Amino acid sequence: MMKLYAFLFINMLSMVSLPIQANNLDSVAIHATEKSRWAITVGDKHLFIKSFELIVTQLSKDSIDLSEHCFKAYTTDQNEYDLDSVDEVLSTGVLIFGKSIRGVVSFSSDEEHIHKASLVRITKNC
Repeated sequence: MMKLYAFLFINMLSMVSLPIQANNLDSVAIHATEKSRWAITVGDKHLFIKSFELIVTQLSKDSIDLSEHCFKAYTTDQNEYDLDSVDEVLSTGVLIFGKSIRGVVSFSSDEEHIHKASLVRITKNC
C-alpha cells in the first residue's frame, strides 16, 4: 500500500508544470517516513536522535551529483538540524530524471525538539 502511495505522489508531482527552474533542487521529491527516535545519555550529557527512511526522486531532466549535497531535517516552525549519518546510496552517485533511491538518514541534537522534525530537504548548504 505504501508503494502505491509513493508511486501516486511521485506521478502527481511529475505532472506539475516545472517551467524554468532557478534551482534544480526544487524538482527533487523527498518522501520521508519516520523510522526511529531515541536518546543517549552519558552522565549529565545527552543526545537526541531521529531517523527517517527516504525515497528521493528527481522530477526534472537535470541530474544531481549527490556527493555535492546533503540532507537537513526541519520542524514545521523551521528549526533546522544537520545530518548525523546517511546511507551511502543517498550520498554518492548521480540522481537522474525519473530515478528513485531509498535510504536512511539520521539527525542528532542536544535538544529534544529534534524529535518534532518532520520534513527532510536536500541542500547544497552542508
